[in-house]
Amino acid sequence: MIIFFDSLCHIEFYWRIRYNKYSKIKEKTMNLLLKWLIMAVSILLASYFLPGINVDGLWTALVLAVILGLINITLKPILLVVTLPINVLTLGLFTLVINALMVLLATTIVKGFVVDGFFAAMIFSLLLSLINYVLGRLLDPIK
Repeated sequence: MIIFFDSLCHIEFYWRIRYNKYSKIKEKTMNLLLKWLIMAVSILLASYFLPGINVDGLWTALVLAVILGLINITLKPILLVVTLPINVLTLGLFTLVINALMVLLATTIVKGFVVDGFFAAMIFSLLLSLINYVLGRLLDPIK
């Protein structure tokens, strides 16, 4: 009886370790999905408030969130390093121009997302960052 109980404890311990490993993966996946949805809702809200921005629907906003995330991961660091002297001279305000250019790049990639001009893209990127920050703080993704 003691041997059986001991082996059950080992099995339970094994499953706890295994479940813990998968629960962390599940937690990170849910965190990523929540951030993706927050970004898509931020895109929809920003396009609702700005007259020069048009987003066809929810699927377009979801695709745009992925594309903007990929552009931010790949191109933004390269552009920030290349434009570092201009960024230092303008005290970081040139980053707004880089963000607007990335939004304009996303308009060429995503069909159904239209930006009327450069200043609309700049205001869109500012408003998108603000709404994304507020919604992120309200919903507080798991860290």
